[in-house]
Amino acid sequence: MVEQLKTIEPLAMFISRDLQYDYTAARRIDDAEAEYQRSLSLEGNDEQPTVLAFHRMLARPDADPKALRDLHGRLAKTLDWPFFLDLGGVLNDRDAMLAILREAAKDPAYGGDRRAIVFQMETADALVTPTSPWMPCCGTWNPSTGSPKAA
Repeated sequence: MVEQLKTIEPLAMFISRDLQYDYTAARRIDDAEAEYQRSLSLEGNDEQPTVLAFHRMLARPDADPKALRDLHGRLAKTLDWPFFLDLGGVLNDRDAMLAILREAAKDPAYGGDRRAIVFQMETADALVTPTSPWMPCCGTWNPSTGSPKAA
């Protein structure tokens, strides 16, 4: 459906953004990246597409460090959360990034607003592989079963 809308309105950033989410969710990562690159020339707010591109890149252990820094730099212009700015100094160290995310989850002044909490969860998800023993910052995930812990 969104691909059809792109045909009708190829210059709409919101359609491109939605298409990037759809491609990413469908694990069509190359298509998502190509659509992100296409969207860079479109008018409109590119924060959400850039966040998604940042997370897609973080999910790749072999991510290009320069490209990751470039995406972080683009986002740092609009996201002024202290934890996010600190992530920029440790983009090459996944464990350090996870430590920052844990600290952000504990300290609302450091972690930011409600929107920042979603960003933290998405970032942690991008950093962790399904077989990782990492215990997420909120402590509600059971790494041995890969499902939420019972309350």
